[in-house]
Amino acid sequence: MALGMAALCFILPQCKKHATRLKNITLYGQPLPVIQKYVSGTWKLEYDYGGIAANQRTDFHDKDYIWQIDNGSHIKQWYMGNLITDTTIEWYQYTYGGGDKIFVMKFYEKRMYPYNYIVWSIVNDSLVLRDFGSDPVTYRFSKQN
Repeated sequence: MALGMAALCFILPQCKKHATRLKNITLYGQPLPVIQKYVSGTWKLEYDYGGIAANQRTDFHDKDYIWQIDNGSHIKQWYMGNLITDTTIEWYQYTYGGGDKIFVMKFYEKRMYPYNYIVWSIVNDSLVLRDFGSDPVTYRFSKQN
């Protein structure tokens, strides 16, 4: 009996930990503080898809492309161990013709190339971003510890 209780004490917290890890949250159209909360953390780019060739997918899981976002206001990007971005994130609101409002995440990398993304969602603990523009590419990041 005591052994069974000990096993339950070990198993139940593990199940709860796993259950709370998986999230499905739509973030576009949310208030900025909600978006900043969920985008904060360290993320690894796994793949992208879409754009002009809508069914094209590029895998990055072996490229070590890491983003670290602090409080939704500062970003550092590393590619293959090299720091390529260390800057402040600018957020601006865009209103579509129908009145729908979204926040766009904007920052510049070290070569001053501008990035504009819509923080789309969290799906199964992965961050999904979309380019802000026509024929957008969608990016899928995995959460890192």
